[in-house]
Amino acid sequence: GTGATAVVKHLQQKGVRVEAVIDEGGSVYDGIIPGVKGYVATIGISEKGYLSLKFTVQGTGGHSSTPPKETAIGILTRAITRLENNRFPTDVRMVKPMFQGLGSAASPMMQTKLKL
Repeated sequence: GTGATAVVKHLQQKGVRVEAVIDEGGSVYDGIIPGVKGYVATIGISEKGYLSLKFTVQGTGGHSSTPPKETAIGILTRAITRLENNRFPTDVRMVKPMFQGLGSAASPMMQTKLKL
């Protein structure tokens, strides 16, 4: 959109020298956070993505009545289980200052809820 451009123009008209503009798809809300009066602008700062994998497993053939000790489906299952058990960690260190700032603008009741 054109939101960041409009903000820069407005600030420049007010005599503010802009060195950087951070606009990552956030929105401006009024009343979105209970206990915080006024507008709150959000900036999306997370990294999102997806991963597509294709697994190919080769194993020893045989009859279902006498399967081999290690089957292709067993190998595949262990690989998928390892992926599930080793997910990327969630890291909120960069978001903590934002919540602390919101906490300082909030009512006393909400301040403790907004601080990490």
